Amino acid sequence: MDSFLFAWLFVSILPVVTVCAFPAAVHMKSVQDVVCVSGPDLQRLTGLSYSDVQQLITAAAAACRRNPPITALQLQRGMSGARLSLGCPVLDRLLRGGLPVGGVTELAGKSGAGKTQLGLQLCLSVQYPAEHGGLGAGALYVCTEDSFPIKRLHQLIGEQLALRSDVPVDLIERLHFSDHVYIEHTADLDSLQVCLNRRAPLLLARGLVRLIVVDSVAALFRAEFQADDWLERNRQLLTFSSTLHRLSQEFSTPVLCINQVRSIHPDFLKALDAVGLSWATHLCSIAWRSGVVVPIFKKGDRRVCFNFWGITLLSLPSKVYARVLERRVRPLVEPQIQEEQCGFCPCHGTLDQLFILSRIFGCAWEFAQPVYMCFVDLEKAFKRIPQGSLWEVLREYGGSCTLLRAIQSLCNRSESLGHIASD
Repeated sequence: MDSFLFAWLFVSILPVVTVCAFPAAVHMKSVQDVVCVSGPDLQRLTGLSYSDVQQLITAAAAACRRNPPITALQLQRGMSGARLSLGCPVLDRLLRGGLPVGGVTELAGKSGAGKTQLGLQLCLSVQYPAEHGGLGAGALYVCTEDSFPIKRLHQLIGEQLALRSDVPVDLIERLHFSDHVYIEHTADLDSLQVCLNRRAPLLLARGLVRLIVVDSVAALFRAEFQADDWLERNRQLLTFSSTLHRLSQEFSTPVLCINQVRSIHPDFLKALDAVGLSWATHLCSIAWRSGVVVPIFKKGDRRVCFNFWGITLLSLPSKVYARVLERRVRPLVEPQIQEEQCGFCPCHGTLDQLFILSRIFGCAWEFAQPVYMCFVDLEKAFKRIPQGSLWEVLREYGGSCTLLRAIQSLCNRSESLGHIASD
């Protein structure tokens, strides 16, 4: 808003303002400047009375506000009073009729509590007409963590006759539920913002969608930000929440945000060690991802770098945490390892390979047969393992998203520091 609108507020909203009071406030160039100044300062700068200053602040706030204010009573009654039924009388009574239309609802719980099941049921309930608790439109289901459970959706569609006995059978049979559930997979925050700022408004404006389900919100923020990026993470989270509120208010659409949490009893927070807290939040300290490389002299000339070999000193809690992760990965990897592999495998060691070699040499010596051996230094052949390929292999082996995020938090942004001091 420019200075013309600012002057218009003085002239039209406050006709009692004297001509001598207005020039004192000319240095305020926008309405936002009025809102940012306290009442006593405005009274001192403009020379207005207390009541006139309050009217000016109210008018400036109304000019800056995009939507009309919502009182606590309106929130309690669910804005316009319209609600989206969950298809369950018990849950509808707990939520006073269902999800409020024109509001954002968060559903949080442990893994396996039925959060996704409830979100899928809402995607079907929204397609019923208003007289049966629906909104007569489809749903947008945004997946940020796992793939969309299409099989569970078809199972719910097949059970609608039994679950919604209050709805006429011919009405259920006429509805093509699966044709009106729009699925969007967002692997990062950029694709999530594109979905909410471009595709979702288009579907809402055409009347194809009247429900938005985000499953889940915290997954992307845990995966893309570390503990020291809290400022940027909060900024992105505020942007995301404001986008959801804007869509909900502008199109009178209920929004459901699903989050997975782990219950940590308050009495145990003081006794919770760093390893348990990192496993619960999937975040690692900076010190855990830093290693100090200390050169150790072997032999020969100390001026030659090749006569030193480096040892990396790691944080002790990070070692414990890495061992915890290794214990969880081992049951997934061991069944995939061939029996010829003897390193880092239970009941298979280098002694077994030495025994096999000794037997081969003994038989070859007895029957005067030549023996050919080939040694491959895999460490020099493969100096670096691409982490992206490693995550894909773990997913193919059946690794959960929770375990993958925990491992990635320990590996991402790892750094090595050189120890050059003489002591």
